[in-house]
This record gives sequence, structure tokens and C-alpha cells, in this order.
Amino acid sequence: MPDLRNPEDLRRKQLPRPLDYTYRPQLECRLIYYTDIMDQPEFSARLRVNTTAPGFLSKHEERAKKIGGFVDSNPYILVHSVRGWAEGIDPEKDPTVMAWWNDSRLPSQPCLSHPDVIDAVRRNVKAAAEKASPDSVFRVVQEDAPRCECDRCRAVWAEHGDAASAVVIRLVNQLARDVGEMGRPDIKIGTLAYAWSAGPPEDLPVEPNVRIQFATYHGCLQHGYGTPDCPTNVKMYRDILTWKGLRDDLIFWHYTPNFADYLQPPMNFESIGPQLRALHDAGMKGIFLQGPGSGINLPFADMMIYVAAHLLWNPDLEPMRLVNEFVDLHYGSAAPQIHEFLALVSRTIRDNPGHSNCNGHLREWGLSREVGLEGIEIFKRALASAETPEARARVEKASVGAYRLALGEYFKNEKPVPDEKREAIRNLARDLFRMTDTHNVAEYFEGRRMEVAKNNMRQALGMAEDEAF
Repeated sequence: MPDLRNPEDLRRKQLPRPLDYTYRPQLECRLIYYTDIMDQPEFSARLRVNTTAPGFLSKHEERAKKIGGFVDSNPYILVHSVRGWAEGIDPEKDPTVMAWWNDSRLPSQPCLSHPDVIDAVRRNVKAAAEKASPDSVFRVVQEDAPRCECDRCRAVWAEHGDAASAVVIRLVNQLARDVGEMGRPDIKIGTLAYAWSAGPPEDLPVEPNVRIQFATYHGCLQHGYGTPDCPTNVKMYRDILTWKGLRDDLIFWHYTPNFADYLQPPMNFESIGPQLRALHDAGMKGIFLQGPGSGINLPFADMMIYVAAHLLWNPDLEPMRLVNEFVDLHYGSAAPQIHEFLALVSRTIRDNPGHSNCNGHLREWGLSREVGLEGIEIFKRALASAETPEARARVEKASVGAYRLALGEYFKNEKPVPDEKREAIRNLARDLFRMTDTHNVAEYFEGRRMEVAKNNMRQALGMAEDEAF
């Protein structure tokens, strides 16, 4: 075979014609929320994902616009916002404008069937529409809080298959009609099918200028969508297809980590491919792939970014081929042991009968202390195989996941460490926190810094505050 790096061989090689190739991906937006990659616009562009968006590391906005891939996040990240649109309601004067749940009024969630709330939102949306630029998307989304369960809201659900989402869709439909009647049919009203509003309503058409973003929050991370062995995902994918039938302008908010345990090894490196392919087949126009955000430098985050970016560009790629490619390139001579560890994790999860979403306990994945201890031995061999300081650093960072598993329930102070295990657990904790400090691992849980984890571990070990491990 000719060496195509050699100009003489290249000239002798008959190249195929034509050389021009154009590929237009289905996804208009491919935004991966890992600070590790959003903080590197050039690398994001190389991986063909959106480099950044307003509000996300805006310090890179100008660079990102020059490089390509900069995206206006408004149409693709439909964030919780309805309380702001309801400006003008007065909960002190009339508490019933706020959601009724668990025998009390919620401070943040309005009652979306209350006439005063509906009037306030309509008034404010119309005022904004008068000044809006062409093709704007107004994000009118329930707050990240429980639903209202007042009699009026329940009556709306009952009209539409007992779906709580009906109160949301009725509201955004009205807003969509309002802006259309103002001569602004170009404005879309975007809302989120999330948590209590994920189930689609029956007998309630969705207006053509409404955009739905479906959040896969309650999906099972360890299985594909629509597979018969996962009833959780069968139901969720059925909901997705029903939403698709109601409105074909469908985008997604998808999740990759376990927000309750950032340090655990990745549990969905095999299932992420079938999941993204199913969303693509459902007509997905764009996606916000929520990773750990500010939880930087997590074990195997680099691998998950690599795999996800390639799958968002081409969902027909085989995810394990991408995993193997990354491991071989990234870990070099230590790659066989990394493959061995990932196979251990995969086997453990596959043999586990549970189903867990993105806020699960380790036991829901079958990830035990024993798996962690076995993983530590594998990583010791990987470190011995690594040939360069850079490779050893990469292996050590990846090993954080095994050490986290080996600390089990003691890590979060779910129970105290027995006296007979104290020395061994303390040694594991010392090794773990040395590595998280070395590799600048920021968080162990969504929004919780590593210092909190250290304090939890000290309490489980019966140590004094700030005592060194």
C-alpha cells in the first residue's frame, strides 16, 4: 500500500472522484455541558459540537463566534422561567396564585391554571413580542418545583387523560395564539416536557408555533430506549413518540452523569449510543446534553465527551468502537488495563437487574466496594504499564472512580466506619483525596465541592475537623 504521507506516493495514487463531500447533520444544535470542553472552543469545534452559548462561559463568546459553532442557546435550552413571566401577581394578597402541593403553597411555582397567573403571563409575553427580533423563541417553562395539585388544575388534567402537562400546554397554546394574532407568527413559545409534565396530554393539539423540549430526566441511564427489557424506557420512548405526533419541532434535554455521585465510573458508555440514536430517529432537531457542568476533571469525562460528540454528529456510529478508539489513543500502553476495568464496570451493570435515572445510588447500578477494590488492582497494573508521565497522570485520574467505589457508603457518611476497617478505609480516602487534589476534581455531587466530601469522610471515620487523612 502506498504511504499517503509521501508526496511521490500520493501523486501515483489514483484518488477517487469527485472529492467534494457535503454532510448536513440533522441536529441544528449539539451542545455538551461539560466545562472541560466548553472552556476550549477550538477543541469543541474540532469535535463538531457547539463551542459555547450565551450564559455558558461567556468569556469565550467572541473566540467561539470566530471559530464557528457558537449558538444562541435560547431556542435549545428551555430553562425554568414561568415565574418571571408571571410578574404582577401578588402572592401576599392572593396566595392561591401559587401552586398548592403537600397541603401548602409553594414559593416559586405559580398555579398555571389560575386566571390571574394566565393573564399576567399573557400580558408580559405580548409586551415582549412587540419588541422581539424575528424568529425569537420565548421560553415559558414550569419552575423546577412540584406541580400544583389544586382542584382547578386537577380538573384540567382530567380532561386530558389525567396528564399534568395539560395545564402547561393550555397556557403555551394560548400564548402562541396571542403572538400569532399580533402578526408575529414567527415567534415560537418554547416549553419543557420535564418531570411532572413529561407525560403528553390526550386530546389537546399543540399550536404550530410551540416548541417542545423533552427532558429524559426519568429515563433509565443503563438501557437503550424502546428495549423490552427496560419498562422505564419503553414508557418514556412511547411518550416521546406521542409528543412527536403532537408537534414535530422536538428538541431534547438529555443527561449523561449520575448527579448524585460524580466520581463513580461511567455507567452509560454503552447505552448512550442506542439512546441518542433513538432520539435522532424520533426527529430530534437539537439537543442540550447535560453533563456535570462545573464538576470538571471527573474520571472518564474526557472519554464520555469524545463518544457523545461523535454520536451527535453521526448517531449510526458504534459507541464501543468510539470507546475503544479513545482508550487506545489516550492511554497508550496502559490501554489493555483500562479496557479491562471498563469491561468490569460494563459486566457489573449488565448483570444488575435495576433501573436508575441520573440521580441514582451506587447500589442501583450494582457498583459495590468489591468492584472498586478489584478496579484498584487493575489500575495498579495500568500505572505500571504506562510509559510516560502524561500517560500515568491520565491513568491515575481515571482510577478515581475505582477508589470512590471502594469507599462505598462511607464516602458520603451514610454510615460510620467500623473500628476494624478504619485504617484501611482511611488509607483509601487519603489516596482518593490526594488524586482529586492533584487533578483538580471540582465536585463529587452536583453543586457540592470536594471539601464537603472530605468532611463527610472525616465524620464517617470519627476524625477531627480538618484533621489530615
